[in-house]
Amino acid sequence: MLPGYSKSAICYAHRGAGLWRLLQIVLPCRVERKKQNRMATPEDLHGTKELILRDFELEEGEEPIATEEDLLRLLADQIAGMIEYNLEVLLSNLYRLDVQEAKVNYALSPHCPEPANVALARLVLQRQKQRAYTKKHFQQPDLGGLGGLEL
Repeated sequence: MLPGYSKSAICYAHRGAGLWRLLQIVLPCRVERKKQNRMATPEDLHGTKELILRDFELEEGEEPIATEEDLLRLLADQIAGMIEYNLEVLLSNLYRLDVQEAKVNYALSPHCPEPANVALARLVLQRQKQRAYTKKHFQQPDLGGLGGLEL
């Protein structure tokens, strides 16, 4: 048995998909989960929270979202409802947010150890954290007036 892999992932590899396919799907998810465990600053959490609340049309309840786990729980609940009642919109959102298709397929497969809504919420949270980081550290300078180049 490979250390750190679930029995379902190992069975998937033995059923004909091959070890290469297992490494293509499961290993990147495991590596990114390790990267994801870095401590986020409050500013990073705020930027991520704003992106998720906007993109999934969520509102903060009476209790503010103070931690990443609170945000994950809120997003997982929203995604569970979307899986049940509005799957097309969910898949469209995932595509628009540029969540990798192979990871979405794995999250929706029976081989994923987590429920689909939680796995998808983790993928969305991870992607939105990347977007918030990019927006924070690679801001476009204000071009001001376009100098007669208006369309």
